[in-house]
Amino acid sequence: MGLENIISLELCVFDLDGTLHKGKRPEKYRGHSTVDFSFALARKMLVRNPLYLPRYVKGCLDTRYIEKNMKNLGVGKVETDSSMVEVFGTVLNGMPYELLKRAAKKLPKLSYPYAKESVVKLARTVENLAIVTKAFEPLALSYVEWFKANRVDMDVECSWLDVKDGVVRGLAYSYNESKKNKMLRLLERRKVSSVTLFGDTDDDLDMLKATNQKGIDTKVVAVHPKEGYSDKLVKRADYVINSWEAFYNLI
Repeated sequence: MGLENIISLELCVFDLDGTLHKGKRPEKYRGHSTVDFSFALARKMLVRNPLYLPRYVKGCLDTRYIEKNMKNLGVGKVETDSSMVEVFGTVLNGMPYELLKRAAKKLPKLSYPYAKESVVKLARTVENLAIVTKAFEPLALSYVEWFKANRVDMDVECSWLDVKDGVVRGLAYSYNESKKNKMLRLLERRKVSSVTLFGDTDDDLDMLKATNQKGIDTKVVAVHPKEGYSDKLVKRADYVINSWEAFYNLI
């Protein structure tokens, strides 16, 4: 099937981690943006808010303890990662939101080569673009700001934070909220009859459940599929991208 029959001109939706975001060590962390965000936040904390550092370090050590225990119990990697990130989210409680924004600001530089540029190119013909991700709000919004600076209007659904008086009070929703629910919120704002979904792992098929529920014609694009994490996605995919650069040159 040619790309002209796959790319919806109404709405293209992108997962972030592992799809657009490559990260510093993709072979180990599979583009998990929280890892890059945690290191960037620690560096900012050292310079600007060192008083938060002891509690932050303890929280990060707690996540490692969870990883070890769940591995011993035979819990799968995906479920373990979700639990670790959920705990990491609680570590952010009480921190200045501005500190988190500063830490996330430059992380779009860690995207896959030609990934952001491909989205910008798609924006010339696609009416609506959006990111649907479990990534924390500051990081997701750093991508939105990058696209805005490049004259692309990008909608987003992510792991929103509850912020009051400039301080993080918790997560607005559970980190483990399904991408189906996030997608349904997006579709309340974007009334469309066709969608193209871009994702890298099986959990991105959750977005497909939302479009199926709404009766929306949907095409699926698997991006940088990962062995052991993307089997169902690749089986369902209408198209597979192994290189954003190659995709960029095709569109």
